[in-house]
Amino acid sequence: MRAGLQEQSMESEHASFIERKWLRLVVDHNPCYMLSGLFMLAGCYMISSVTHEHPDPLAELIALLGVFNLYEFLVIALACWVLRLGLVRDAGTLLIMEVLLIADVTMLLNEAWTSRIPLGAAVNGAGLTLAIIKMRIIARYSGLRLPRHAWVLGTINLTALLGVPGLLAWLKSHDLLTAGWLYGAWWLTASLIAITVTAARGIGATRSDERHRRVAGVLYVCLLALPVASLIGHLMAAHYAYDLRYHLAHLGPLMWTLGAIWIARSPRCAPRPRQVILNGACALAIAFSWHVPETLTTMAGDPGFWPISSLRVTLLMTTALFVYGAWTSGTAIPAGTAILVFGLAVCGHTPDSIRRSLATTWDRCLTLGRWFLPDTIAGWGVSCIVTAFCLLGAGAMISRISATRSRERETSEPDVGSGS
Repeated sequence: MRAGLQEQSMESEHASFIERKWLRLVVDHNPCYMLSGLFMLAGCYMISSVTHEHPDPLAELIALLGVFNLYEFLVIALACWVLRLGLVRDAGTLLIMEVLLIADVTMLLNEAWTSRIPLGAAVNGAGLTLAIIKMRIIARYSGLRLPRHAWVLGTINLTALLGVPGLLAWLKSHDLLTAGWLYGAWWLTASLIAITVTAARGIGATRSDERHRRVAGVLYVCLLALPVASLIGHLMAAHYAYDLRYHLAHLGPLMWTLGAIWIARSPRCAPRPRQVILNGACALAIAFSWHVPETLTTMAGDPGFWPISSLRVTLLMTTALFVYGAWTSGTAIPAGTAILVFGLAVCGHTPDSIRRSLATTWDRCLTLGRWFLPDTIAGWGVSCIVTAFCLLGAGAMISRISATRSRERETSEPDVGSGS
């Protein structure tokens, strides 16, 4: 009897220990906020996937947007209240979740473009205005002090996030949408990423608490980066929605972005690893774009004179990147690489046209060289004698320059024996 009571008490103590541990885990980490956001996203995805079956899909979409915005404002209000309680971690979770919702991860605003273009423009304009208001509220109550250029970048990224799907929908409605337009949208996204990362500076926090500063830093990154990351998801969805095949060439702009970020964020004399990463990123961008699909072979321009393809655009953008690198670092290697890449862009817009142009150029150089190169041994001897005199004169000029620099160095150095 006593053994049974002891066993029962041990089981009850074990159960209470598990219960206390589970409660401590819930209280310490509070997963309810993240679970709430996941359930909201799942509900929006499921309802938006069947809105086309509704008699008035636009009305149902607007109603869903209203409920979604109500949820967002409740998240912001709850984050401000939790922040006043001193729970910085929970407030940071709510605010980061709100920034994720601002970035239209549910693609509800994207769905508005599919009904009617003017009405979609009105809905997305209202969504952009509300997003800016929410960003202001988040920055104020989280203690995040953003410089003016950060607000400009955030507004531009949100405008691109909501406007690019509208442009694609408008082109589709007028039967003007081609693979070239979508490829241009990828380059726009890559440029926004590069500009956002290179210009992300000047962050401040109005609160001196280290936890507030940490949350402010994460919010700063999310406010600038999440809209552009969401735009990548929108473009991936556009390939499926408009039945435009995705190719490796579409990864070229993103690889170019890595090179642009490294070259802009590196110091004037960049370390060797950063140069290796820059060259590797540009090489990957060209490699991904080397196989030109038929839909991206001639996107614009005269096919007989200067056709624009995905490979030629990547080569020209890489040339601009290396020119900027040569200008900022003052070294000759990026300049030589820029000349080489630009030469490939001039040669052709596809790998076959580049190979044909290089072969033709080589044949012309050989033909031209036969006019200047000597044909006899005596002629080669005369050329060597003339070259010897030229090198002798060049050596004299270099010696004169060295002597002048030595005298200037001696006069600029202070007299060591005279001063004490």
